[in-house]
Amino acid sequence: LPFSEAREIVRELGLRGIKEWKEYCKSGKLPENIPKHPHQRYRELWTGYSDWLGCENRSGVFIAKKFLPFEDAREYARSLRLSGQKEWLEWARSDKRPASIPSSPYKTYREKWVNLADWLGTTRTRSTNFLSFQEAREFVRKLGLKSQIEWEEWVRSDTRPDNIPSTPHMTYRKEWIDIFDWLGNEDTRWTTEKVKELLKHLIDSGIIYSWTEARLYSFLLRKGVLNLQGNKHLDFFRNLIRAGHTRGGLERIKEYANSGTEDPPDISLYAGTSSQILDETVDIPEATDQQISALVSSEEETEEIRTVEQILKNTEVLESISVDEEAMQFYVNYEVSEIWKKVFDTEEKEINYIKSQEMTGNKYHDLVLKTFLDEYSKTKALEIPQGYSFRSKTDSKLVEPFLMQRYVAYKIKNLPSYGNFSGTGAGKTLSAILASRVINSKLTLIVCPNDVVDLWETNIAQIFDDSKIIIGKDVFDAQYDEEIHQYLILNYDKLNQEDSGSMIRKLVNQKIDFVILDEVHFSKITQDESISLRRKNLDGLLVEARRRNSEIKILGLSATPVVNNLKEGKSLIELITGKEYHDIVTRPTVPNAVALYEKLTNISIRQIPNYDITTNNVQTQVEARKPDGLSLGLLHKYPLAIEQHLTNARIPEIIKRIDGQTVIYTEYVGTAFPNQPTILEKLSKAVKDAGFTFGLYTGEDHSGLKRFLEKKIQVLIASRPISTGVDGLQNVCNNLIFNTLPWTHALYQQIVGRVIRTGQTKKEVNIHHIIASIGGFPYDENKQSRLRFKRTLADCAVDGKLPEKNLVTPQRATQEAINWLERLERGEISCITRKELDADLPSVEIEKRRREFGDFSQMNRRINTEKSQTTHTRILANPEEWHEYHRLYRESRKTWTVIPYQEWISRLEVMSKTAIIGDFGCGEAEIAKAIGSRVKSFDHVSIDANVESCDMSKVPLNDGTLDIAIFSLSLMGVNWRDYLLEAKRCLVISGHLLISETTQNVNQRLSDLRSYLKETGFGIYKDDVIGDFVFIESIKL
Repeated sequence: LPFSEAREIVRELGLRGIKEWKEYCKSGKLPENIPKHPHQRYRELWTGYSDWLGCENRSGVFIAKKFLPFEDAREYARSLRLSGQKEWLEWARSDKRPASIPSSPYKTYREKWVNLADWLGTTRTRSTNFLSFQEAREFVRKLGLKSQIEWEEWVRSDTRPDNIPSTPHMTYRKEWIDIFDWLGNEDTRWTTEKVKELLKHLIDSGIIYSWTEARLYSFLLRKGVLNLQGNKHLDFFRNLIRAGHTRGGLERIKEYANSGTEDPPDISLYAGTSSQILDETVDIPEATDQQISALVSSEEETEEIRTVEQILKNTEVLESISVDEEAMQFYVNYEVSEIWKKVFDTEEKEINYIKSQEMTGNKYHDLVLKTFLDEYSKTKALEIPQGYSFRSKTDSKLVEPFLMQRYVAYKIKNLPSYGNFSGTGAGKTLSAILASRVINSKLTLIVCPNDVVDLWETNIAQIFDDSKIIIGKDVFDAQYDEEIHQYLILNYDKLNQEDSGSMIRKLVNQKIDFVILDEVHFSKITQDESISLRRKNLDGLLVEARRRNSEIKILGLSATPVVNNLKEGKSLIELITGKEYHDIVTRPTVPNAVALYEKLTNISIRQIPNYDITTNNVQTQVEARKPDGLSLGLLHKYPLAIEQHLTNARIPEIIKRIDGQTVIYTEYVGTAFPNQPTILEKLSKAVKDAGFTFGLYTGEDHSGLKRFLEKKIQVLIASRPISTGVDGLQNVCNNLIFNTLPWTHALYQQIVGRVIRTGQTKKEVNIHHIIASIGGFPYDENKQSRLRFKRTLADCAVDGKLPEKNLVTPQRATQEAINWLERLERGEISCITRKELDADLPSVEIEKRRREFGDFSQMNRRINTEKSQTTHTRILANPEEWHEYHRLYRESRKTWTVIPYQEWISRLEVMSKTAIIGDFGCGEAEIAKAIGSRVKSFDHVSIDANVESCDMSKVPLNDGTLDIAIFSLSLMGVNWRDYLLEAKRCLVISGHLLISETTQNVNQRLSDLRSYLKETGFGIYKDDVIGDFVFIESIKL
């Protein structure tokens, strides 16, 4: 690339100094058109690494520069009064350009970029005088240039005609393929033949669909195909990671791999998100709950379950890439961990197969096989320490440790630190206590939440009854004793006190052999700005303990090691290992999340137990009354306020679902309204009034747990403390009811894991969700979408799913509901509930409506002969007309042989499960009901809060939001062309526009539909007639 463009790309990486630049060059992420040694390649233009990286060197510290915001930078550019592209490029390469103005603004401001004319404030740029793409390319090919470097040298020469652009990839953005196509040469790095060879290998080995997305990303990155700048396969490979996990995407990839065509197919629709999100410079954006709802599929995603045979087969492909030692460690650890997870579940079957395998000579295959067999042999040979006394509560028989628990003990014996991040109920506590005796720890320190101190004390005594257990402030006065095994249980709150520092200094005077950090996420650093007193004291404790005993062992326990951001994950790794990880960058990008995933994989095991328990998820819908003006004002304050209001609507259904021993969970317990009972008081009164005995397990009151476990009470009303460390509920309870849901999937899994875990005495567990809406707004449904959405940074770091969005705070999520209620109160939207629409009307009412609105054909005629704004204003004032129209529409389609929306549903089901769909004129939102909440529905009237009440020519969406736009019998009104322009605005480039209309309409009222689509910039690729309807599929060019 030219110096200025290469420097622009590098500056966007945010590197801070020569050291980080060198590390980046070694990572394999450097695009091939950017030199590793820029001071040599750009000798004449080179001024230093501060200029190259876009940072200032102040006393040896590099500080990143910042470009101006887009609007300010554009205003500056316009003030220059440059006439066009040529003058801009000359100025951008000159010394006159300030460091705060990018030379390639279309890259820096890609989200807001329009074109160069907009940037310079001109109506025309010189680009309009350039030759057409085909003519310009033909001219350039005749020059016989062989490389990008030769092209750049020619561009800088005096021989370039004015009608040939210096930046053709900008000028001919729609037609541009890559520099090799432009020059008429073949990309010798990744030719089409070489690409197809790799694809066949990915398909034949199965890794294209069986590896986690983060794992596949890591492999393709190191293979060098995710940074093919200028290659026509760049977007194809970036989209392949997600598309390969969909049926339709995988079919297109297979077709291309075995075809004779040179150009890769567009699989972006199956990827469901922009390939740009994989860039190091693109942060993962936040999304509101309603936006998250649109991304969540109607069905839970299913993961490909690999057999041990497939795992070993997949290792063979690794020999084709060259990686550093750390990458090799990740690949081996990942595959070994995958084998362990299979063996944990079905040991005998898997071990018989593994032992029958022979070495193949493939370096990675053999290393993985050898490593696993060595670990397995030593884990099985591990002697259970004398004094082990853990017995079953049902028959008092000695309970042998699970294989996972033995494995963790083996790892602690052989490593200085480790993490057990297995799921709830997997047996993490026993694995830690067992490890303490395997390493013969004389002084074990357990740091845990206050709510589980008693449980640790009980478990230690049950597992090794000769233990000396010390809790409370006595922990700080404990003395090391070689003759006994001591366990000091210290709750995290003891690290928050004013005297914590001095007490810790007393404690570390003793030799600590083993530290167990239970629920280690309690000590994570969540923000750059501040480190809590708790974390500072814990860091100090561990530093001193390591200094005093170089052989100390550290074990971290958590089912949810990362919940919110990458800073948490980095701090957790540093806490467990005692090392600083400067190479872990916490900026919220895909590459950084994948890097953290690799690091966590290297230091931990994560078993998600497969319980033989049927889970019945029972959902019940309730509608809360719309609050009056006073209540609406108070609801603004906190999430607690709206939850308190909705609890009133949920309580009757909660009481109905109490059956046997029952836990009622409520995330919120207090009150936001003056002189009103708390949520806890409301639930307690309702349960008591219904005749049930009950107790509490909340932050302030733990009295109910023991009585509940002894079956002295029937109902346990619990809040967040129940989510961590509580064991035994599964022995007496298989019925869980949610009043208020938690805000994160991690916490939800912790709560459900109290009853779905080892020891559950029933074959079925009932989980009840009382789903409340308020004024038509699906509050709980949106909250459920948060819990089901598994594409956050945390999901990537822990489970390897590429992130797509981050969740907004509970406060912002609650504000969505308040905004809806305010719009409803102001009359800006109209809402008809499904119950109203489903109600049977008496004949008198039907006749009244016929006289007022006319029959079905008359209503259609009225709408088709007026502007959409006129229709919208009238129906907004009287939603009954919309109600009647759709009642008649229901009746009419009973005789149809083809129902258009059903045809679209069948076609959409084979497309990407993550594509965002806009249903324009959705009616009863049938497509959203079938496909799920990723469908954004629009109509004059809202049948529920997931439907936007609006004029179809002005929908409330940002540009480029949709992957697919649908008009199913909805091109109504004289300004139907405006609808198509609006759909185009909302679609991404290459987004799909789907239209179905009656054949009669297409031949008469919409006779120029096809020509208008082409004129507007859509390419029709499918045009069918089915029954009495025309189905058109087109793509935004």
